[in-house]
Amino acid sequence: MSTRSRIAFKSSHGEIFSIYCHYDGYETGVGACLIEKYNDFVNALRLCTNGNISTMIGSRLDANKEIEHYALGFEELEHYKGEHSVIHKDLKSLLEYFEQSDQEYLYVFSEKDSKWHYYKLDWKVVNNHYGYEPDDYISEVTYKGLLKDFFKN
Repeated sequence: MSTRSRIAFKSSHGEIFSIYCHYDGYETGVGACLIEKYNDFVNALRLCTNGNISTMIGSRLDANKEIEHYALGFEELEHYKGEHSVIHKDLKSLLEYFEQSDQEYLYVFSEKDSKWHYYKLDWKVVNNHYGYEPDDYISEVTYKGLLKDFFKN
């Protein structure tokens, strides 16, 4: 099973570019990779304007022949052919797009504060269909702040 996520870059002009990532969307997967490899303006923008990706995590054998996982650099990412970034006019339209998807995590790099913020949807079975309670899972990246507050700006 995959943990799907959306990764976005919000420019200081308000325009937002976003991509889809199919695997490992949780905080210790995509979230950690974003902090390790894409935690600045240039790399965050480059990531979010070059189309959808499969994963941000690679595997290799370490010196002891044990599997280790690592954050993929931009050149190592597997982009889906023909699947381009989505451009959103503002944060509201990005959030609406995200809430209508089957993605669980949304990561947003803000040019304004040069930080990553994230939001998690909790999909629940309600009256035999899936729904979500968006305020239940607004999460804090301990060193970055709340996306809930970010959306108020």
